[in-house]
Amino acid sequence: MEGAMPHSTIPDATGLCRPFQDPVGDASRMFRAILTAMSHPGRIVTAFGPADFPGTIGTTGFGAALTLLDTDTPVFLSPRIGDARTVANLRFHCGCPVVENPQTAAFAIMSLAEADVILPSLPIGTPDYPDKSATAIILVDGFTNEDSVRLTGPGIFKYKTLGMKAPREFWASLRENSDRYPLGFDTLFIAEGEIVALPRSTKIDPTVTVEEC
Repeated sequence: MEGAMPHSTIPDATGLCRPFQDPVGDASRMFRAILTAMSHPGRIVTAFGPADFPGTIGTTGFGAALTLLDTDTPVFLSPRIGDARTVANLRFHCGCPVVENPQTAAFAIMSLAEADVILPSLPIGTPDYPDKSATAIILVDGFTNEDSVRLTGPGIFKYKTLGMKAPREFWASLRENSDRYPLGFDTLFIAEGEIVALPRSTKIDPTVTVEEC
């Protein structure tokens, strides 16, 4: 899997970025990376994106958007993410509707600083249709060995820990989300060149810090 690519210093005059060089092959590889992350919650998975990308979402965020978004997936962009260039590129390359209300979104892309405000508004499905829920794509600076939370659930042998600089209240919010299972939203954390997934089925203990096994 390729690592993150540097940002092109000469943007297209129209504001549109160049997508994957190999649209089918690159999107397939990125999709496999996302599936691997979803199948192994808490695992840091190498990911990538185009060399030219909107600055608010980064290369890996743009790669995930090109892979996951289409005409049937309304997306909400947080204030820090949804500048004109990002909106134009997602509409042009993905064909996705960009919605103003997170309650109507299939995907929501946001910074970690905005997550506490946006996550409570995301669709969590219904008892009859738990799949009518959203996926939160949260852009983070990276993953660390500090401030780890303990993860258990499907796809995890015994337990796993995840290190990421985030407020304790944020982890508590995700724990409340997992308590709703099978309702709830899924979460995909994206750093440059790396992704981590936390499906709604993953149990999170925001009070226990343990060393990585």
